[in-house]
Amino acid sequence: MKFFCKYNITRKTVRSLINKIIKTLSIIAIFNIIFFKITILNVKSNDFIDVSYGLEILENIEKTDISDIQNEIREKERKKFLFENRKNIPYRQRFQDSIVIGDSIAEGLLSYNILSQENIIAKKGLVASKANELVEKAIEKNPENIFMLIGMNDLQYYKGDCEKFINNYSNLVDKIKTKNPNINVYINSILPVNIKAIEKNPYLNMLSEFNESLKIMCQQKEIIYIDNNSIINSNDDIYQNDGIHLKYSFYPLWAENMALYSDI
Repeated sequence: MKFFCKYNITRKTVRSLINKIIKTLSIIAIFNIIFFKITILNVKSNDFIDVSYGLEILENIEKTDISDIQNEIREKERKKFLFENRKNIPYRQRFQDSIVIGDSIAEGLLSYNILSQENIIAKKGLVASKANELVEKAIEKNPENIFMLIGMNDLQYYKGDCEKFINNYSNLVDKIKTKNPNINVYINSILPVNIKAIEKNPYLNMLSEFNESLKIMCQQKEIIYIDNNSIINSNDDIYQNDGIHLKYSFYPLWAENMALYSDI
């Protein structure tokens, strides 16, 4: 500190010098790599050597802000820590870079305090043709992942017309990928219902057909389809009285299933 005061050197100046040293060392390293490659290839003295690629790398290094690199390293370390310790980390933290879009079933993630409010964009009675506004809100948040749970209400809304359902759902996925191709999109299967619910609403009988169409859509768009059937597995105790909505015990299982499919 006395040395800095004596020569009037500020911390900012020191940081600037360190950044210049790092860039200089990077440039030296690039030159060494280029020289090494040339030596290995035994380039003859009369051969033409295209160094444009090396020069482009050097120019990019010159333009690079060291703080950006440091932030990127920290973010990768954070994600690595979350991945390695995910079993011991609350779902709120594991889903902090994600958004779940859905209907009243998705609202349960908030009601049962599984995820935070900022990670849920849901609306009771939601159908694919009326989800554009919710999708827009999700895109604006710029998440890393978007999980979608749409379809339960669509079975009756479209009166079993699977093609209309898929066309509208497909448009939602296209909107996300067009506005932000970097967002990972995950499609949840429509959750199974019990016999009581099917007796009241015969359209629910087409649930398997709708899910099969969702699988095909996901394959065509090269996105991931999340199969949730196994976590319910004909367990009637997991349902509320209507045979459609689910009790608290379902939601940690669902969150874990989404996390497994997405490696978060």
